[in-house]
Amino acid sequence: MSTVRRCILIVVSTALLGGTGHTQEVKKRVDPKYPAILKQAGIEGEVHLKVRVDEQGKVANVEVVKSSREEFTNATMEAVRQWEFTPATDNGKPVTAEVTVPFKFTLGADSYVSGSEEVFQLKENVLKILRGEMTADVNSFIGHEAYVVVGNKLEHLKGLLADKRKSGMFVEGKSSTAEMSRLITDDSHTSAYLMLKTRPGAGKGHRFHTIVFMQSPAGEWKLVTWHVSQ
Repeated sequence: MSTVRRCILIVVSTALLGGTGHTQEVKKRVDPKYPAILKQAGIEGEVHLKVRVDEQGKVANVEVVKSSREEFTNATMEAVRQWEFTPATDNGKPVTAEVTVPFKFTLGADSYVSGSEEVFQLKENVLKILRGEMTADVNSFIGHEAYVVVGNKLEHLKGLLADKRKSGMFVEGKSSTAEMSRLITDDSHTSAYLMLKTRPGAGKGHRFHTIVFMQSPAGEWKLVTWHVSQ
């Protein structure tokens, strides 16, 4: 069987109205079909598309950033034009935004595999930590040697979260919300970087977070470093 592997979705959402925005998960997803002629010939490849999303979350335009074969381009563009997104927002208002979506077509024994959901879950786990929602899954997502820098203080992350006296300077509470985020991966798709702007709650100023994740040889994502500034 062949595999169309939609690589980790690189969300670089920039509102086109001059502010910063955030494009969330895809609401409707149509998977591209592996071109039969290339599959039979054993040809693999990849395509990177730049997708403009309007204020309603509909795909307004698709551009090719790079592509190894025209047939792969046609397959991915046909699929992506049918996608729907949660609209990007700027100060709470829907705005036009852009996302870059890479696809990789590989031949193998596995069925279709998507990595994008895993990477979106990284941000969701970070928000759960900030809200104090420390489930077993969230706790296991934090690397054993992970550290955090809050202001100018360096702390072992798990130790900080376990210390009720200290955790208050880091955990923002259940009302914490994300106002902007940017999530990118490196070319090897083994590390990811999240830049996040949050507002802890009413009357509190926003905070900026820079978080680094690494993928283990087993394919598990782990949080390894976190810096918080105000």
